[in-house]
Amino acid sequence: MFRNILLVIDNSEGAHRCAGRCVDLARALSSRLQVVFVMSPLPAVARLADFIGPDACQRRAITHAQDALEHVAAIATAQGVAVTTRYIIDTRHAVAIVDAADHGGCDLVVLYGHPQDSRSLRHVARNVVLDGDTPVMVFP
Repeated sequence: MFRNILLVIDNSEGAHRCAGRCVDLARALSSRLQVVFVMSPLPAVARLADFIGPDACQRRAITHAQDALEHVAAIATAQGVAVTTRYIIDTRHAVAIVDAADHGGCDLVVLYGHPQDSRSLRHVARNVVLDGDTPVMVFP
């Protein structure tokens, strides 16, 4: 039923726990796992960073995203789950997630809800549910 799962991660501890459970789910269902890290562009920080070095802050943010993606990919690979990873830079996180699910042919979107931050759950997860056609599982 869920042959292709989109997992949305960030650098939070809860997202890492969610990733571990999602890998278990993908293994149990013999599903493929697409892992995405959605981050906002950093234009104001980038302008200030020009004094430090060109694109230094953006490169640092991308490196953090790649590290988080590689961590999840290593867990999935160790469990025998087929996995692909990528980061997305977009201010519209929910739109980026819905697009990734649609273009990736995903049957399920899994993301961490950040229950201590109701804004994140209210805005991102809610909009993914309302704007997309793919079922969504939100980990508390």
